[in-house]
Amino acid sequence: MRARERANENARESKSRGRKRGSLVEGRSERKSVRTRKRNRGGARGSACVYVCVCGNTCRAKSNSSLQQTATHCNRLQQTATHCNTLQHTATHCNTLQHTATHSNTLQHTATHYNTLQHTALHCHTLQHTAMHCTTLHYTATHCNALQHTATHCNTLHYTATHCHTLQHTATHCNTLQHTATHCHTLQHTASHCNTLQHTATHCNTL
Repeated sequence: MRARERANENARESKSRGRKRGSLVEGRSERKSVRTRKRNRGGARGSACVYVCVCGNTCRAKSNSSLQQTATHCNRLQQTATHCNTLQHTATHCNTLQHTATHSNTLQHTATHYNTLQHTALHCHTLQHTAMHCTTLHYTATHCNALQHTATHCNTLHYTATHCHTLQHTATHCNTLQHTATHCHTLQHTASHCNTLQHTATHCNTL
């Protein structure tokens, strides 16, 4: 029971404290609104000082020179922001130029590679033409060798034909000589027979 009573008392005290705090905040906000109105009125009338008071703090005056310094500071900040924007634009332009330079280097490398390929293609075309010419020369050389072999064979045949013609002429002459020899032998035999007959005739005459 005592614990419940203490808890109830604590709750009541916390509620009363909350109400006191709310009243203090409301009073401070009212004071702030009144002082703000006074400040606005003073600024509209062109007074030399502006009063600033927040949350019950002591008020202090700021002269027009401080406002001028603030304006100058704002102008400097604005100039700095403009300069920063200019620098940012310059950096963007530099990045664009760097990208363009990289692209140009890539294009230059591609052009160099294309020139190399074109030179290689021309060299290959020249080698192909040379290979075709070499093939033609090889074919011509083979044909010349065949013709030379044929010419050699023709010379051999011509020599053989001449030799055969000579042999044929010799054979004909041999045949003639053999026929003559045979005829001579026959004549010799006839002469011998004639001699025998003449000797017989002479013997007969003697008898």
